[in-house]
Amino acid sequence: EVGASLGAQPVPQQVEQLRKVEAVGATTKLDEANLRDAIFVLRRNPPDVGSLNHATMKFTSPETAVYFAFASDFRQILGAMSNAIAAGVPTPPAIQNSRLAQLIPQAFGPDCAISLWWAPQQMRPSGFIAVQIRDKPKAEESVRELLTLLPDGQVTESEGIRYLSFPSLQSAFVNPTIALDTDFLLLGVDPGELGQSLQASKAGESLEKSPVFSSALPAFKTANEVFGFADTKLLFERGFPLLRQVIVFGAAVVPGASDVIDASKLPETGSIAKHLQPIVYSQTRIPEGYLVESTGPITMNQAALLGGLAGAWFLKPTVAEQ
Repeated sequence: EVGASLGAQPVPQQVEQLRKVEAVGATTKLDEANLRDAIFVLRRNPPDVGSLNHATMKFTSPETAVYFAFASDFRQILGAMSNAIAAGVPTPPAIQNSRLAQLIPQAFGPDCAISLWWAPQQMRPSGFIAVQIRDKPKAEESVRELLTLLPDGQVTESEGIRYLSFPSLQSAFVNPTIALDTDFLLLGVDPGELGQSLQASKAGESLEKSPVFSSALPAFKTANEVFGFADTKLLFERGFPLLRQVIVFGAAVVPGASDVIDASKLPETGSIAKHLQPIVYSQTRIPEGYLVESTGPITMNQAALLGGLAGAWFLKPTVAEQ
């Protein structure tokens, strides 16, 4: 009803799935220095979208800051997109006439992952998206179809890996690149970053072998639909010094800011970082429904809720105008 009031069109398949949910239970408790969430969704015989085999872990390294693996049903995703197009969402004719919607579900899935790492002295994190190749000939055909939509695409090969770059999409900050490995398609914003990930897969030194990941191993082994890991200590050590410089500079140049912020009282990075533990998230499909668990200084569920509230506040003027 809320979506309809904003002019959105319901997706019948998703509405039908929601109606099969019989109950939802949730709890939050303290687990020593961390918080722990547990959510159970009673939905008997949930649809099987595929199970994680955790093969994407091989592309990570011990310095990985964020790793998010998930089983994806591309048929459902593209079905929702098709419904949106049918409902009148503006879409270029070339995309509407493309065969990608038919090829992608046959070519890829279900094992997918997003991985980020943040090297010292870098202004931003680096990362990639990995998608399992289900059918190699169909994947090759999907790439050729993509090149018809972006005819300026350039194909190169290095050490048996094909790289696709798109000059029309390049900017001073990103250079979108696709790498086609034997079993996975990798998408990144820089060809050098993708090369590092592929080299890491050959080295055999993944995040799974890192000491900081030891507390996440039980959830990693049992999660069959979604698994998430965020090294909050590393993220804070990389991000807070940059934020600190912005605050100090702002307090010095913005009129009246020094009356509100005493930049000299900002804590040192290490005094906070030493208390931070990783955030771990898992979603497991069982015959009776879904079990979702998360633990950390702030859980993944709580972080998503805060992010959603922040996004809603940011978009509030637009929604109110509509």
